[in-house]
Amino acid sequence: AWNLAYLGFYERTGLRLGDTWNATIAVPAAGQDGRADTAAGLVGAETDIGRGALLTSTLIANYYGLRDIGLEPPTTNVAASPWQYNYTDNNGAVHALRVAFKFNLAGNYNYMFIDNLPGELGIALDTMVDGEAGAAAGDFLAVNAADATLASWPIATTVGGARWRMQF
Repeated sequence: AWNLAYLGFYERTGLRLGDTWNATIAVPAAGQDGRADTAAGLVGAETDIGRGALLTSTLIANYYGLRDIGLEPPTTNVAASPWQYNYTDNNGAVHALRVAFKFNLAGNYNYMFIDNLPGELGIALDTMVDGEAGAAAGDFLAVNAADATLASWPIATTVGGARWRMQF
């Protein structure tokens, strides 16, 4: 559903959802540069403030969120945080998956970052997106908690993350 929200946002605005910061100017500031950055312009990990900006622009000037252009965020089982989904694995453990949008400078692409993703779900999603569970190839990639790519999916219940390349 977040993939569709990202595409719908682009269709309506011509901008990338989560692109809240312009790092290409001399003094980085709020604004768009085509690079998704849910960290709200901060260096390092994405923040819930940045994730909140996916919904509305109240925290960031010169930016629109989904609700600002008439789109609702995807429905989830965590009403207060639509960017989060609580997933129960096959052992009964609950994992709080969270979505953010980021930019890969080396590969020059925007992607959806999903953290706290158990290996079993990563393999299933990779197979649906890419047609096979190739953790290091295709548009759906396995990553560790630091968002560095992995050569293979972690064992079924080990938590990692994923990058899902957002392309047009």
